[in-house]
Amino acid sequence: MDRERYLILINGQDKTDSVKEFRPCGDACDIIYTSSPQVYHYQGGKVKILELQQRIDPAGLIVTVKGVCMTQVDMILDFGPYYRLVCSGKKTLSYPREEVEIQHNCLTEDSQKCIFDYFKETAGAVSLVVGNDINILSMQYERIQTVSEETVLACYLELGRQPKTAPLPETLIYPFGLNQSQKVAVENALSSQISIIQGPPGTGKTQTILNIIANAVRNRKTVAVVSNNNSATLNVAEKLEKKGLSFLTAFLALIWRN
Repeated sequence: MDRERYLILINGQDKTDSVKEFRPCGDACDIIYTSSPQVYHYQGGKVKILELQQRIDPAGLIVTVKGVCMTQVDMILDFGPYYRLVCSGKKTLSYPREEVEIQHNCLTEDSQKCIFDYFKETAGAVSLVVGNDINILSMQYERIQTVSEETVLACYLELGRQPKTAPLPETLIYPFGLNQSQKVAVENALSSQISIIQGPPGTGKTQTILNIIANAVRNRKTVAVVSNNNSATLNVAEKLEKKGLSFLTAFLALIWRN
């Protein structure tokens, strides 16, 4: 049996690699396994046979299963409701289609790779250097081998690509007060894939950040607050503490200490 042409599910489990031969007969199916010449008769639709729809070359693609990036994928076999991933030196595995995400890797495009390399070189020239001459930002750039089209970074690598937007939460809260420009800034931050808040000292940037944090936490989002100096992060932590949000303050203090 050609194991790249058929996917055989028996009682909902992928048994393709252990099947030597199958013989459909109406709603039933006879199965002969590789381990034994005995014929097993299955009725009631317990056997489901899917035919190959297409072979997908994974070169230039990012393949994730339940959010985990898969490496060393040699071939993707598309059986419609299921994918089979053929991986180097590993057992071929099958996954329901909804668990698999296949995205284009922007760094396979020469023009986008060139821009990315420019960012990397810039980081090497201007980024923070710590003990043992370690350039923090350059180190992170070196670790990046793939960039998904879904990321904010992809918008910077490809001219004309716009950041994604999402609908605002049904209800927004402003426990730290606001003015009209701050309200717009909060709404942009919660609806856009990326947003920038800019203003001179005293215009309420920290207050706006606090309102963004409050809404994100209310909607069960994870929030990380980072800065290139300790005082800015500590300022946010102190203002949260005044509102009695100690669980957030502890999280921010941990980031600040590190």
